[in-house]
Amino acid sequence: FVDTGVDGFAVTGNLNGDVVNNRFDDNPGRGLFVMGNVGGNVSNNTANDNVEAGIQVDGDIGGTIDNNTTLRNGLVSGVGAGIEVNGDVGTGLAPGADAIFDNQSNGNESEGIFVAGDVFGNVANNTTNDNRDEDGIDIFGNVFGDVVGNTANNNGNGPENGLRILGNVTRSVVYNTTNANLDTGLCVDGIVYGDVAGKQ
Repeated sequence: FVDTGVDGFAVTGNLNGDVVNNRFDDNPGRGLFVMGNVGGNVSNNTANDNVEAGIQVDGDIGGTIDNNTTLRNGLVSGVGAGIEVNGDVGTGLAPGADAIFDNQSNGNESEGIFVAGDVFGNVANNTTNDNRDEDGIDIFGNVFGDVVGNTANNNGNGPENGLRILGNVTRSVVYNTTNANLDTGLCVDGIVYGDVAGKQ
């Protein structure tokens, strides 16, 4: 661990366990910053009003991202997502499990939830509204599961989407609500191998 004097909590390498039930608010950098991988879950954390990202992991997350609240991050610096993962999520989960679920990530400068890699599980029941300069949910890789029950409204100051997946979705995209975004409500650049249904 390292006290950067900027981030609320920073790990210079890998974190083999969970990050659970913490509060990372009002820091002059990021709320939580892990420079490597997280072996377990990132769950039930609050990271609000940080100058940069609320929660940022630069490696993979072996478990879940769930039940986190990340509000109003990056507004001072002009950059910062609510939750940012620059790797894969759910690399250690059983097939069909929820990987990113029940997070509240609203009013951030950049994305509500950003994943640079793949998601090995379902993306379910997240709320990502009113994020200013990017998409509500932005996944650059594939989703090996369902995308279901997410709400992503009123995101972006330019051509941003409510919910965007640049890769494929191996199951269904259903029951998502994506209203009043400045570009497409729901956009999958790849192939959806299951059903597509619900509000858009």
